[in-house]
Parts: sequence; C-alpha cells; structure tokens
Amino acid sequence: MASAVEINNPLAVGINGDLNLPPVSMNNVFYYAPGPLTTFALRDTGNAVLTPSNAGLYLDISGGAGVATFSGGDFGDQFIGGLNDDSLFGHLGNDTLEGGAGIDTLNGGAGIDTASYQRAGAGVLADLSNAGNNTGEAQGDIYSSIENLRGSSFSDTLTGDGGDNKLNDGGVGGADTLTGRAGNDSYSVYNAGAVIVEIGGEGNDRVCAGVNFVLASGVSAEYLNTTSLHAVYAVNLTGNEIRQLVRGNDGANVLDGAGGSDVLFGMGGSDTFRFSTALGGDNIDRIMDFSVADDQIELDDAIFSALGPGALGASAFKDNILAPRDADDRIIYNSNTGSLFYDADGLGGAAAVKFAILSTGLALTAADFVVS
Repeated sequence: MASAVEINNPLAVGINGDLNLPPVSMNNVFYYAPGPLTTFALRDTGNAVLTPSNAGLYLDISGGAGVATFSGGDFGDQFIGGLNDDSLFGHLGNDTLEGGAGIDTLNGGAGIDTASYQRAGAGVLADLSNAGNNTGEAQGDIYSSIENLRGSSFSDTLTGDGGDNKLNDGGVGGADTLTGRAGNDSYSVYNAGAVIVEIGGEGNDRVCAGVNFVLASGVSAEYLNTTSLHAVYAVNLTGNEIRQLVRGNDGANVLDGAGGSDVLFGMGGSDTFRFSTALGGDNIDRIMDFSVADDQIELDDAIFSALGPGALGASAFKDNILAPRDADDRIIYNSNTGSLFYDADGLGGAAAVKFAILSTGLALTAADFVVS
C-alpha cells in the first residue's frame, strides 16, 4: 500500500482550483487547510480522509471509484461522494452532504445539515424519519443529524421527520412530492406541479416558489412567498382556503390569497392583487403595500358580477369620505379606515360587503381597478 500523503498548504495549488491526484500514488489523503479555502475538487480512486479545516470546504469525487471518508471542520462544508459506499461527516457548521451512488453514511453533526441528491441520475425517495423506505440513489443511505433534503432534477419523493425540515425539490425538473410531517417546515419548489403534503396542527409551514404556483386545497401552509424576495422576475402566487401571508418579490407579481383572510405583500415592482373567491367575513384580505402609482387590483367578474370585464368605470368607484355615495357606486373605499367594499346594487337593499383592507389615505381612483 502506498504511503498516505499529507497536504499542509493547499493554497500552493490555487484557490478555486482542482487538486488532481494520480490514482496509483496513494490510498489515503489527509487533507488540512490552514487558511481560507473556498473550492477544491478532490478526484482519485483511493480513499480520502479530510481533517477539520478553519474554513468551509468543497470536496468532490463524484463519478470516481474511490471510497470517501470526509470529516469537516467548524464551518459549512459541501462533500460529494462517488460510486461506492462513502462516509461524510459534516462536524460543525451547516453542511451539505451528497453521497452519490452506494450505501452512504451522512452525518451532519452540529448545525443545520442537508442530504442532497442533486446529481442523481433518476428520481429518488428519501425519508428522514425512516430511511428504510428510500429508493434510487438514496437506497441504503444512513442519516444522522440531517435536518434537510434536496432532491434531483427528476421527480422525487422527499419526506421530513418531526423536526423543522427544509425540503427542496432540486430546482427546475420533475414535479416532486414533498411531505414535511410535524415541525415548522419549509418547501422550495421550482415546478408548478409539485405536490405538498402538510396537514393542520403540524407547525407553521412555508412554501417558497420559484415558479408560478397555486397552493392546493387542504395544504396547511401559513406562508407562501417567492424563493428570492428581491428577484425581479415575475412569480404569481395563489393561496388556498387557509389564511396565509403571501409575499411576492421585486418583479411584477400577481398575488391571490384565494380563501381565508390573507395578508398580501407585493414587495417591489408593479403588482396585481387579485380577488377571485366568494366574499364574506372570513375572506377579507389585507394588502400591506399597495402603491397607487404602480399596482392594481383585479376583480374576478364571476364574483363581482355587477361589473363588466375591462377597466372599472369612473362612476363605479367612490371614496365615501370624500363624497357621498350614489346609486351607481360598486367599489367603495373608506380612506379613513382603509376598508374596501363591493356593493352589488348601489343604494339598493343589499349591504356592501367588505373584501379588503388597504392603507389609509390612499388617492385611489377607478383607474386602480380592472375586472377580468
């Protein structure tokens, strides 16, 4: 067996470079990083052992026939195993461990750690509460101190445990099924067909969407937002019958709370706040940041049936603090309270129905509304 090689100064071969090791020269590599180190790819067909460093490390033997035994340091590391049975130990920090093929042992140690299947060649089933259910490249993997899962670019089934889990569908690709179980869980989805399984009474849960997304009926998620709150690409979000806090990004979003009394934040950009579900006392949405200069309110003509499609007629809107109401008023804003009402018959016998709350003192006009 060849002697082990200790590399005491990896900076000599360059930051963000590759450390290429001839497969015949060693069976073990003891790797120590005394200074800042951001990205190194370690490729060999022997065994690799990483001793703790003082900076987060990236080590990758994906596609190699070696057996990796990686042990990280005090910072967040990213370790990627190869084709055989690897042992990846994150130690401290928030680590990402990807075993690849084989029966891998993934031990996050302290911190909030992720088991990743991002490079898997097919969809996987990964279950943090019962790894015996695992299939695909996750089959046989052993989890210890793993809180989060990241899927592949295929259709995966990812399941959390009783803790606070983050389930990421792996980015653009197949539609995943994500189940958080108990705890305050967070879901990141990039496919509009993703299925989220979250029942009531299992914590306060969040769905983060990087694509137009409609929250299915029965999904008990209290928060619905974009994956990047300050991105400028448009993402349209629709809630369900449960009360949600819905937050867009700095693009031109369409936000629809659907049922429940929701709280809506458009963030930056020219946003549209849509109302498309039956009105009532339990379905009054609060728009936190409506901008008269930039945003608009969209009214579904199936709900606001006294209004015809298109721009709201000037005579159909009234700020009832600035002028008395008359028979053709349909959308009424109280600029003292911020309340917004729909009156199907003007001054007829039916009472106006409150459906939204905006900021007080807005200079709203009919031009801020569209009927579709």
